Amino acid sequence: MVEYAATHVVEDASGARFQLYEYRGHSFLRTVRKFVLDTGDAVKRVDFDHYVIAASGEPLMRVGG
Repeated sequence: MVEYAATHVVEDASGARFQLYEYRGHSFLRTVRKFVLDTGDAVKRVDFDHYVIAASGEPLMRVGG
């Protein structure tokens, strides 16, 4: 089961900001994380501060703490 865990603010290359929702759960003894933009687009995490939109490959960077 995957449940809401956090909201982060991310920014694209043009400076547009979006809400990124993080969901966490467990599957077969491992942690599952899912990231979704407020637009509904699926996002993949690159590292702690960097993400990419799964469908387009557009990079996003986490803003603020």
